[in-house]
Amino acid sequence: MRNLWAARSQPINRAAPIYPAFTEQERSDLSQHGVWEPLADYRTITFKSAQARFASTQAAPAQPFLASRTAVAGATALTLGSIALYTQVYGELPFLPVAHANAKDEGLHPPHYPWSHSGIFDTFDHASIRRGYQVYREVCSSCHSLNRVAWRNLVGVSHTVDEVKAMAEEVEYEDGPNDNGDMFQRPGKLADYMPPPYANDEQARAGNGGALPPDLSLITKARHGGADYIFSLLTGYTDAPAGVEVPDGMHYNSYFPGTQIAMARVLYTGLVEYEDGTPATASQMAKDVVTFLNWSSEPEHDQRKKMGFQASILLASMLAMSVYVKRYKWAAIKTRKVSERSSELVWKWDPGRERLADGLFIVCPRSARSLSTRHPRRPTRCTSAWKGGRVVPLSPDLAPGSRTRKDGDCVSQLDGCLPRLLSGNVVLRNPVLYIRCRVHCRVCTSKAIL
Repeated sequence: MRNLWAARSQPINRAAPIYPAFTEQERSDLSQHGVWEPLADYRTITFKSAQARFASTQAAPAQPFLASRTAVAGATALTLGSIALYTQVYGELPFLPVAHANAKDEGLHPPHYPWSHSGIFDTFDHASIRRGYQVYREVCSSCHSLNRVAWRNLVGVSHTVDEVKAMAEEVEYEDGPNDNGDMFQRPGKLADYMPPPYANDEQARAGNGGALPPDLSLITKARHGGADYIFSLLTGYTDAPAGVEVPDGMHYNSYFPGTQIAMARVLYTGLVEYEDGTPATASQMAKDVVTFLNWSSEPEHDQRKKMGFQASILLASMLAMSVYVKRYKWAAIKTRKVSERSSELVWKWDPGRERLADGLFIVCPRSARSLSTRHPRRPTRCTSAWKGGRVVPLSPDLAPGSRTRKDGDCVSQLDGCLPRLLSGNVVLRNPVLYIRCRVHCRVCTSKAIL
């Protein structure tokens, strides 16, 4: 068995001959028994590289012109040239007429204020929402409505259930008809919506000099700038600068488009008295009422951010598990190194023995049959398939699925991985058949295969 595995590892010389040419006696024996029909001169046998199985011999398709770099560069140059020509002819940039807007037409841009709820994981200041509702109820509700906010929406946000019920019962709602078919008045309930200040839009215009006060349910989402714009508008009332005439019934506000607004200034220091003792300055009241209006526009704000936090935790956990699986499951497979070696192995088959050279296993791909070690048979049926055949040397103590180190750093593993016979020849000397072949050995760092 030691002689069976007597082999040496050496680099593959793809053009060097493996064996000397057959003698005349050997050629005569081959032709008589029909065991081997030489297809080429064995002095000039050329090996086939295993890497060729993974290489492609097809030429890459030509890249279309529209996807080439030349087309991209040409389109970019054409676009820039067209913009430059348009600017030179018309004196302005194309599609940007608002670049000439001024403060008189569009108003000043509001600054960005550090709201307590503007962070990724920040929520509303519910104390400020409670104070903001007080400002709305005592100041803003005389002109503006909250048609999309019900009394029940305040429960658990700014007030308790009993407080909201008491406030709702202070308002009379028309209901009916009753058993007699008449409409009647009843106290408000939690399911009722905030009462509007006017019965219809015409009455609202008549009471405000022809201007219709907007509904404030979604005001922070309906105005560009959001909460910053509403706060700047409430605190931006100033005297008109010199040379600016303000018509009767209008007021100057530098943040309002056109700088003239029909709504007068409504917030003054000390206008309301907060229950918690907070100083009721004009800026404090503006901040509180804007926080309340921002909540009315996005009542799901806090819940949405809470769900986003939970989703972040879930995604982070999944990322950690993915990294763990990749590191400990796929890293060995993706980073393994495959090296190629060649070994010259010689087996001896004696037809008089029960076993075939202590475990030689020959696979014939054309006939799809094998010569088992328990049923030795002369490989006459494999003569035409020898050049593409595969052989695996077995040792008596090597069971399928086990590993045995052989021939230096070559490891044999019998799990269906068979080395490929690159080339070989068969010499017949009665009554002993010598099979000499050169096999290809693949050595892997993570899973070694002979």
